[in-house]
Amino acid sequence: MAVIGSPQQYLGRTSIFFNGTALEEFTSVDLALDTAQNEIVTVTKGLAGFSAGAQKTTIRITSAVPIGGTEIDFWDIAFRNENCTLQVGFGSKDFISTGRIMNVSLSLSANSPSAVDFDFTCVAKALQ
Repeated sequence: MAVIGSPQQYLGRTSIFFNGTALEEFTSVDLALDTAQNEIVTVTKGLAGFSAGAQKTTIRITSAVPIGGTEIDFWDIAFRNENCTLQVGFGSKDFISTGRIMNVSLSLSANSPSAVDFDFTCVAKALQ
C-alpha cells in the first residue's frame, strides 16, 4: 500500500530520434493512438459490442527554430512524401515506427520564438 505523501519521481526529459538523428531543439511531443474502433449498435440490444478498426498513431512534435534554420528540413521531407523512422522515449519505454510527415507548419511571431510543428502518422504499435 502506498504511503500518502511519499516521494515520487516523475518523467522530466525524453529523447527523440528522427531517421536515427537526435532532435535537440524540440519543445513538446504528443503521442496519440487512434484505435478506430466501431461501436455496434442494434435496435434490440443497444450497444451490442465493438469491431476493430484500422489503428494508427499520430505524433505531433514542436521544435524551436535556430537562426540557421531547422535541424532537419521537415518541410522538404513532407513535400517529397518520404517514409521516415521516428523513435520517442516515454518513461522506460520507446515508441518506434516508420511512417510519414503528414503536416508541417512554420510559425513566426513578435512575442514568441520561431517554431516548426509537424504531424507524423504511422501504423499503431505498442510501446516497447
